[in-house]
Amino acid sequence: TLATALLLASAASPAAQSLKVYSEFQRIGPDGAVIAADRQERSREILSPVVARNAYASYHVVLSAPAGATFTLHFAQNPDHAVRATFYREIHDAEGVPDRLERIELPLESKIDEGGRSLVLWMDLWVDAAASVRRVRVEPQVWIGDRWIIYPMEVRVFPNIVPEAGKDDAELPPPSAPADTFALGPLRAMLCGPGERTATPGP
Repeated sequence: TLATALLLASAASPAAQSLKVYSEFQRIGPDGAVIAADRQERSREILSPVVARNAYASYHVVLSAPAGATFTLHFAQNPDHAVRATFYREIHDAEGVPDRLERIELPLESKIDEGGRSLVLWMDLWVDAAASVRRVRVEPQVWIGDRWIIYPMEVRVFPNIVPEAGKDDAELPPPSAPADTFALGPLRAMLCGPGERTATPGP
């Protein structure tokens, strides 16, 4: 019937637009999907992450919408100024792997590429060493079409304070390796001694 058709159309329209947040260890391709090197059986929902003080917590923010759709991206938090948020547009190489960042300012007014590529952003949340130990409401927000899409997160600021960075560094793996490969070198050095810093890239 006509009523059924209208109901199905209204239900399908919002489904074409989505705003998702992914772990920093799951890189996102231009199609809005996790790239093959970082793919897991199921993606972990980022809803109530734990963050340390004097450190960054980083996430991928992905807006998927029809080609040509205009939008405005905002960021909100409660309490205000509890964290410092910085956003970057992720630039993909010829293989569809994100390997460069371009800083952007919010609010961002733009549109989805005519090719139908998703907007993939890197979100850095800086938590000051003197930050209060508490829960912080953090929300990437998008106004698109005639409605808001909001991804609510309850960030839990823990008492832990990350020490100032030393001189040790990590060797960067190739883009084709899993995103967590770079962390294996420092972890191995911590467990086995400073001479064991090089990580073997994954398959």
